[in-house]
Amino acid sequence: MNIDTKHFMYDLGKAFVTAAVVLLLMLGFLPPAHADTWLVGTVASYHLDRTVDHCERNYGVGMEHMIWRNTRLVGGVYNNSYCRQSEYLGLVWAPMHYGKVHMGFLAGGVTGYNSELDPVVMPTIAIEGKHFGMNLGIMPALDNKILTVIGLQIKWKLK
Repeated sequence: MNIDTKHFMYDLGKAFVTAAVVLLLMLGFLPPAHADTWLVGTVASYHLDRTVDHCERNYGVGMEHMIWRNTRLVGGVYNNSYCRQSEYLGLVWAPMHYGKVHMGFLAGGVTGYNSELDPVVMPTIAIEGKHFGMNLGIMPALDNKILTVIGLQIKWKLK
Protein backbone atom coordinates (compact mmCIF):
# COMPACT_ATOMS: atom_id res chain seq x y z
CA MET A 1 0.00 0.00 0.00
CA ASN A 2 1.24 3.47 -0.78
CA ILE A 3 1.66 6.07 1.94
CA ASP A 4 0.63 9.65 1.17
CA THR A 5 3.71 11.66 2.25
CA LYS A 6 1.75 14.76 3.30
CA HIS A 7 -0.61 12.77 5.51
CA PHE A 8 2.23 10.62 6.80
CA MET A 9 4.20 13.69 7.96
CA TYR A 10 1.05 15.17 9.54
CA ASP A 11 0.34 11.88 11.35
CA LEU A 12 3.99 11.61 12.42
CA GLY A 13 3.77 15.10 13.91
CA LYS A 14 0.61 14.13 15.80
CA ALA A 15 2.38 10.99 16.98
CA PHE A 16 5.27 12.99 18.45
CA VAL A 17 2.90 15.39 20.22
CA THR A 18 0.88 12.48 21.63
CA ALA A 19 4.04 10.69 22.76
CA ALA A 20 5.28 13.85 24.49
CA VAL A 21 1.98 14.13 26.38
CA VAL A 22 2.14 10.43 27.32
CA LEU A 23 5.73 10.87 28.52
CA LEU A 24 4.86 13.88 30.68
CA LEU A 25 1.89 12.08 32.18
CA MET A 26 3.87 8.92 32.85
CA LEU A 27 6.81 10.72 34.42
CA GLY A 28 4.70 13.19 36.35
CA PHE A 29 2.10 10.91 37.89
CA LEU A 30 3.84 7.61 38.42
CA PRO A 31 5.90 6.68 41.44
CA PRO A 32 9.67 6.78 40.90
CA ALA A 33 10.18 3.35 42.47
CA HIS A 34 11.94 1.01 40.06
CA ALA A 35 12.45 4.02 37.75
CA ASP A 36 12.89 2.34 34.40
CA THR A 37 11.65 4.45 31.48
CA TRP A 38 12.09 3.69 27.78
CA LEU A 39 11.41 5.69 24.62
CA VAL A 40 9.93 3.19 22.17
CA GLY A 41 9.86 3.32 18.38
CA THR A 42 7.34 1.11 16.62
CA VAL A 43 9.02 -0.08 13.44
CA ALA A 44 7.36 -2.94 11.60
CA SER A 45 4.98 -5.87 11.61
CA TYR A 46 4.86 -9.20 9.84
CA HIS A 47 1.48 -10.75 8.99
CA LEU A 48 1.44 -14.51 8.73
CA ASP A 49 -1.34 -14.40 6.11
CA ARG A 50 0.62 -13.20 3.07
CA THR A 51 -2.47 -13.23 0.79
CA VAL A 52 -3.70 -9.90 2.23
CA ASP A 53 -1.91 -6.60 1.48
CA HIS A 54 -1.12 -4.94 4.83
CA CYS A 55 1.00 -1.95 5.76
CA GLU A 56 3.99 -3.52 7.45
CA ARG A 57 5.99 -0.33 8.02
CA ASN A 58 4.25 0.71 11.20
CA TYR A 59 6.23 3.75 12.31
CA GLY A 60 5.29 5.27 15.62
CA VAL A 61 6.53 6.41 18.99
CA GLY A 62 5.66 5.54 22.57
CA MET A 63 6.86 5.11 26.13
CA GLU A 64 7.27 2.35 28.70
CA HIS A 65 7.54 3.06 32.41
CA MET A 66 8.01 0.47 35.15
CA ILE A 67 5.40 0.98 37.86
CA TRP A 68 5.96 -2.23 39.85
CA ARG A 69 8.39 -5.09 39.63
CA ASN A 70 7.71 -6.92 36.34
CA THR A 71 4.94 -4.44 35.39
CA ARG A 72 5.14 -1.53 32.96
CA LEU A 73 2.68 1.08 31.77
CA VAL A 74 2.94 1.41 27.98
CA GLY A 75 1.41 3.89 25.58
CA GLY A 76 1.96 5.51 22.23
CA VAL A 77 0.85 5.95 18.62
CA TYR A 78 1.74 4.19 15.37
CA ASN A 79 0.66 3.69 11.77
CA ASN A 80 -1.32 0.43 11.88
CA SER A 81 -1.64 -2.42 9.38
CA TYR A 82 -4.48 -0.58 7.60
CA CYS A 83 -2.33 2.56 7.17
CA ARG A 84 -4.38 4.36 9.83
CA GLN A 85 -3.17 5.96 13.05
CA SER A 86 -3.65 3.89 16.19
CA GLU A 87 -3.14 4.89 19.81
CA TYR A 88 -2.48 2.27 22.48
CA LEU A 89 -2.38 2.17 26.26
CA GLY A 90 -1.89 -0.83 28.48
CA LEU A 91 0.08 -2.78 31.03
CA VAL A 92 2.83 -5.28 30.32
CA TRP A 93 3.37 -7.94 32.96
CA ALA A 94 6.59 -9.88 32.29
CA PRO A 95 7.38 -12.22 35.19
CA MET A 96 9.61 -14.61 33.21
CA HIS A 97 13.28 -13.59 32.91
CA TYR A 98 16.13 -15.38 31.17
CA GLY A 99 19.12 -13.05 31.30
CA LYS A 100 18.25 -10.04 29.15
CA VAL A 101 15.07 -11.65 27.81
CA HIS A 102 11.75 -10.85 29.53
CA MET A 103 8.51 -12.63 28.62
CA GLY A 104 4.93 -11.95 29.58
CA PHE A 105 1.66 -10.44 28.39
CA LEU A 106 0.28 -7.07 27.38
CA ALA A 107 -3.31 -6.15 28.29
CA GLY A 108 -4.81 -2.87 27.16
CA GLY A 109 -6.66 -1.09 24.41
CA VAL A 110 -5.95 0.17 20.91
CA THR A 111 -7.77 2.47 18.48
CA GLY A 112 -7.92 2.46 14.69
CA TYR A 113 -9.16 -1.06 13.98
CA ASN A 114 -12.69 -2.49 14.35
CA SER A 115 -14.22 -0.03 16.83
CA GLU A 116 -13.31 3.14 18.69
CA LEU A 117 -11.40 1.10 21.28
CA ASP A 118 -10.50 -2.56 20.88
CA PRO A 119 -9.24 -4.65 23.82
CA VAL A 120 -5.85 -6.31 23.33
CA VAL A 121 -4.24 -9.22 25.17
CA MET A 122 -1.08 -10.65 23.64
CA PRO A 123 2.18 -12.36 24.55
CA THR A 124 5.29 -10.16 24.52
CA ILE A 125 9.03 -10.71 24.50
CA ALA A 126 11.49 -7.95 25.39
CA ILE A 127 15.24 -8.14 24.94
CA GLU A 128 16.93 -5.38 26.93
CA GLY A 129 20.50 -4.24 27.18
CA LYS A 130 21.82 -1.46 29.39
CA HIS A 131 20.72 1.33 27.00
CA PHE A 132 18.92 -0.28 24.05
CA GLY A 133 16.37 -3.02 23.52
CA MET A 134 13.59 -4.41 21.40
CA ASN A 135 10.05 -5.67 21.91
CA LEU A 136 8.21 -8.37 20.00
CA GLY A 137 4.44 -8.62 20.34
CA ILE A 138 2.53 -11.57 18.95
CA MET A 139 -1.12 -10.75 18.24
CA PRO A 140 -3.05 -13.99 17.66
CA ALA A 141 -5.82 -14.13 15.05
CA LEU A 142 -9.13 -12.95 16.50
CA ASP A 143 -11.37 -12.94 13.43
CA ASN A 144 -11.12 -12.61 9.65
CA LYS A 145 -10.10 -8.92 10.04
CA ILE A 146 -7.47 -9.26 12.78
CA LEU A 147 -5.04 -11.92 11.62
CA THR A 148 -1.95 -13.23 13.39
CA VAL A 149 0.76 -10.57 13.33
CA ILE A 150 4.18 -10.11 14.91
CA GLY A 151 5.11 -6.53 15.80
CA LEU A 152 8.60 -5.10 16.31
CA GLN A 153 9.61 -2.13 18.43
CA ILE A 154 13.06 -0.77 19.22
CA LYS A 155 13.69 1.18 22.41
CA TRP A 156 16.14 3.46 24.15
CA LYS A 157 16.42 3.62 27.94
CA LEU A 158 15.91 7.11 29.34
CA LYS A 159 16.55 6.33 33.03
